[in-house]
Amino acid sequence: MVTKLLCASAVLAVAGAANAATFRINVVDAGGVAGGTGSPITWTGTTNGAAYNNAAVGGNNPPSQSLAGADSLPATAFDSYIAIDSRGPTIGESSDGANDGYTSSGPGNYIGLSSADSNAFRASGANGSLIGVWFNTFDTSSTADLLGAGVDSLFLGQISLRPGSTAPTTQGLVVNIKDNKPGQNPDGVLGALRFGEANATDNGGAWGQSYYLAVRTRTIAGASAAFNGGTTYEIYVATVAIPAPGAVGVAGLAGLAAFRRRR
Repeated sequence: MVTKLLCASAVLAVAGAANAATFRINVVDAGGVAGGTGSPITWTGTTNGAAYNNAAVGGNNPPSQSLAGADSLPATAFDSYIAIDSRGPTIGESSDGANDGYTSSGPGNYIGLSSADSNAFRASGANGSLIGVWFNTFDTSSTADLLGAGVDSLFLGQISLRPGSTAPTTQGLVVNIKDNKPGQNPDGVLGALRFGEANATDNGGAWGQSYYLAVRTRTIAGASAAFNGGTTYEIYVATVAIPAPGAVGVAGLAGLAAFRRRR
């Protein structure tokens, strides 16, 4: 199983990782509902934009730990679902690398496009989206060092797409964040996040530190013929803008050259 972290931890000190602090989230708004302010997460497939949902699991919630961690049912590891969870799935601890050690929990509530709408994932032709509002009545705290030393993160869900699909994107996923900002509203502050380190934001100073949407990926295997070879995108809110993998290589080479010059 190929596991890729779409960010690098080798230069975290340069990125200011030591300043990352615990935060909490209880609401995620991906738009599409009355009063919502967020934007959907969207993607495009080659011909079909539907995300993978395991038939034995279904719905928006994560598969149970007993299913997702079972080597006999690796397909459940790639189920698309929403969550507000401290850790999310852990990878590579079983013989097939699916996600033994699975700890992900779903949100307690979901609001769709109508009172009868219970599906956060939808597709129209080649276009797919994750839409709606999910929330807990309690706060969920971030986890330190999951995505790299000094990085705090919180898991929001995963999306499994067919080979050739574009990576998920959004114009602004709104989350309610509570952190250690002095004088912050105790109920938290809503703000929009986008994918990629360049979009890290402290919400105009309303949050105590900067956040952005980070992605960790896995290659799909054992799911279905249509999805095998595609990509599962694990989506996190992260505290530190970590340079991309290529930047690490450049930084490492530069450091080695400087060391050689000093010698």
